[in-house]
Amino acid sequence: MAAQPRRSGEAGASGLQVIDNLRDHKGLNPGDHFLDWIAELLDEKQVSSIAALKALRRKLPPGGLWRRPENGGPSSEYNPPSLERVAIVAADISTQTKAIFPEMAELYWHHPDQTHPANLVRASMSIPFFFEPFEVKNIPGSKPTQTSAAELDRYQQAWRNHGYMGPIPKQVLFIDGGIMSNFPINLFHNTHSMPEAPTFGVKLGLDRNDVQPTKSFLQLLGPFLIPPAPNTTSTSFT
Repeated sequence: MAAQPRRSGEAGASGLQVIDNLRDHKGLNPGDHFLDWIAELLDEKQVSSIAALKALRRKLPPGGLWRRPENGGPSSEYNPPSLERVAIVAADISTQTKAIFPEMAELYWHHPDQTHPANLVRASMSIPFFFEPFEVKNIPGSKPTQTSAAELDRYQQAWRNHGYMGPIPKQVLFIDGGIMSNFPINLFHNTHSMPEAPTFGVKLGLDRNDVQPTKSFLQLLGPFLIPPAPNTTSTSFT
């Protein structure tokens, strides 16, 4: 059966709801279903905390990892400290900080090792306007009267190390990390030394074969959401 055309009153009400969501919540979708879904998937793997995630990453396959022999030499075991590293990038728009999780989780949570990794993923996937920014409240060090002088100094120094010199905020908002770092392969690839193992990066995008229309709001927003394909001849990863 063909769908009935929407009445003008219904269309107007929907349009007003969109405006209200953008104005009041800074996004159309709260992202709660995504957060519950990714948390459920991680819980099925017994990964309900950052500590559990790190422990899982430290597990090696039976027999371990070994480098391929070169020039007839012997094989050597491959187990660098960075093997367990996970890097989830989110944009902290409150302090304009490029947040890399889980290594920067201590800036935002009092007990980072107990924080569910689903929160990190939810912070990173908040596409502007489509999803509400992910909010984290009660930032460590934001209540000086409840924080020891030594702890407060440590928190302030940690923020300064990441380029933020202002007062520690009480809460922050996160949006998609691609706004600040759309292809963060440099987090894993060291261009200043010979890597022990190859680094592979895949960036999905569209070829730039035509001029991008910019007459409507969605057309203007498009390049932020669907980035162009990278230059395949480029060798720079920074």
